[in-house]
Amino acid sequence: MGDRQFFWPQGIFFFACARAHARSKARRSFAPLVVLLFAAFVLPVFAAPLSIEQAKLRLNDPKSDARIEGILALKTYRQIESAQALQAALAIETDPQVQLALLDGIGVMPELVSARALNPLVTHTLVPIRMRAIYILGLIGGRPAERILSQVILRETDSDVKAMALQSLSLCGSSESVDEIQKALYDKRPAVRAKAAESLRHIPGKASEKTLEAALSDSDPKVRDIAQKALAKRKAKGKK
Repeated sequence: MGDRQFFWPQGIFFFACARAHARSKARRSFAPLVVLLFAAFVLPVFAAPLSIEQAKLRLNDPKSDARIEGILALKTYRQIESAQALQAALAIETDPQVQLALLDGIGVMPELVSARALNPLVTHTLVPIRMRAIYILGLIGGRPAERILSQVILRETDSDVKAMALQSLSLCGSSESVDEIQKALYDKRPAVRAKAAESLRHIPGKASEKTLEAALSDSDPKVRDIAQKALAKRKAKGKK
């Protein structure tokens, strides 16, 4: 079991195994086998979780399964120490599955994570990793996240990833993001233009409102519909 610790139920169950085995010798029953199997498969449930230090050690294990186990343990603590350990591991990890697990761990504690730690992953060769990193940047928020997302919108070629960047930017963007979103409204792909119009609904200011008004003349009916609804919601919110 390595560095896992067990609570007192383990001792009780093994004691029960010994007693059952001794009493059943004469009766030749299967009770000892049943009890042993019960102890073997049920007792691990009582295993104590890894400590932060134990979990951090797992992050350096050559086996990816062990690293993921350490990530899952750190994910439950939601402390600065665990967040820092996950960020450090993310900077050197090369296995895509472990990278996704690290992003999931970071995603549950975005308030403890630096947006800059995710910057290298927004240009990852794999779309799922780029999507996950961009989504988490929206949760982190702040000017560093806004700048990274703005750059993603400018250079990203995948429409799904670009749409995710626009969505994340709508969560953390300010009036300074309007220029990048406005450029996305001239994208050839209607799905990207629609997401750009939708993201402007969450960004206050006259600049975003004027950009939405311009989207009302888009060639795609879905983009026009989204822009119209976004303007209506902004006006309704302004009346309250």
